[in-house]
Amino acid sequence: MNKPIAGDSVSAVRLVDRVALSVLSDIVDRDLIEETLTVCGKRGQRVRLLPPHVVVRFCQAMCLFYEDDYEEVIMKLKAVP
Repeated sequence: MNKPIAGDSVSAVRLVDRVALSVLSDIVDRDLIEETLTVCGKRGQRVRLLPPHVVVRFCQAMCLFYEDDYEEVIMKLKAVP
């Protein structure tokens, strides 16, 4: 597993992980996620800490990096612009 160095979380994410997430976000962009949530009737009914589109992206990343801990997946998501 790719453990981040304390205080250096963005640079600790491997380039291949950043590319994988970037390609995923190109294929499944935010507009598609928002449209899908609307069609399925799963738009946010209340204001929560994480908006629904962020939760979907996190779930996608957890599937992509199934061997990593939740915290590592979040660090990888934060590293992608």
